[in-house]
Amino acid sequence: MKRIVHLVPEWPTNYQTFVQDDIEISRTIGDIVSVFGFSASESGIKCILFWIRRTPSMMLGYTRLCKFRLYRKGIFQWKLSIKQRLRLYILIGKIPWLLTEQSVVHAHFLAHTAELGAYLGMLNSRIVTVVTAHGSEVLMNATPTLLQIAKKYDFIVCASRAVLADLNRKAVLLNSKITSSQYVRYCRTHEMTSPSDEIPAVPSIQNKTWRFLSVGRLHPQKGWDICIKLALEFKSKSIKFKWTFIGDGYEFQRIEKLVYDQGLQNEVSLLGRKPRNFCLELMRKSDFLVLPSVITDKDCDGLPLVILEAMRAGSIVISTKAAGIPEAIGEGRGFFLNESVEKSAQQIVSLMGDSHGMKSISRSAKLWVAQNTSIDNSDPLLEVYGYAFRKLADAN
Repeated sequence: MKRIVHLVPEWPTNYQTFVQDDIEISRTIGDIVSVFGFSASESGIKCILFWIRRTPSMMLGYTRLCKFRLYRKGIFQWKLSIKQRLRLYILIGKIPWLLTEQSVVHAHFLAHTAELGAYLGMLNSRIVTVVTAHGSEVLMNATPTLLQIAKKYDFIVCASRAVLADLNRKAVLLNSKITSSQYVRYCRTHEMTSPSDEIPAVPSIQNKTWRFLSVGRLHPQKGWDICIKLALEFKSKSIKFKWTFIGDGYEFQRIEKLVYDQGLQNEVSLLGRKPRNFCLELMRKSDFLVLPSVITDKDCDGLPLVILEAMRAGSIVISTKAAGIPEAIGEGRGFFLNESVEKSAQQIVSLMGDSHGMKSISRSAKLWVAQNTSIDNSDPLLEVYGYAFRKLADAN
């Protein structure tokens, strides 16, 4: 019986499509797949309801732990915070075989979910642990505690080479060698067009209405203000364009007001959150996908899935040299923004007039994505699960 347990920061993680993809992938190999979400910081009435709903599971989990003196002793030796201890009781109460039977536990993000997975692995030697390091938690928030957690995992899957390199570099600096089996896994993508599809001839700049698309959370990390500045530059150069923003977040109203204040309401549309298939279809119809990811105080992208999707769909990606993004759109597969918005806009306008250059970028991008991501059961995550279940079999 192949059991896989996913630990996620929240469920459903509406903006974390790749987490949902990982769960779907696990269902192709696991006989039993369980998903447990734990918010990093429950608050107010939501917090009270969260714990009330899970009180029976907590009591049952604590009762089961009390039957195993060794386990109970270990819990107290680890000096877990009250919240972490209660979360552990909930898991054990809902899935009691975590104490005694074989399973693969996959934690997402090196965060509180990874701590839970590590503790489960310490409680039961028949559990194989897998963690996915997505980006910010390594590139921006790596701490000695986080690195100690990473050391306890059997397999570490990183969203980009930049994340893997930074994890190991920080481990060396803190004398905390990570010996887990480490993988780089680019997100699974959905093919919209054949890599051999021809891109239509590009008409003159003045006669074409260029279609721009930006997809992501309305969060400072995604650089929405840069998109507005670029739009203003294009308008000042009399470039005809339509720019669609897709996404939701606490900055929605501010961005919407900024669009109207700058007189861009005829060129820029904010659609809010839309289904994935809707976004994929719009990518196929767009000339450019713009995602100027920026590094904020405690947040940055590891490698946004939307970039990979747009590359496969044939849209030319315009982004920044942050984290793992250069791995995807470097070497003529996309366009990097200049520090000066004015210079960036001028370079994009020049590209608009280069039909051959646009075709070359699109073809190179499609080829790279086809070679480095999967749309079927060749996904590298299945390879990791395969190793994990073989490790369990060898332990018998």
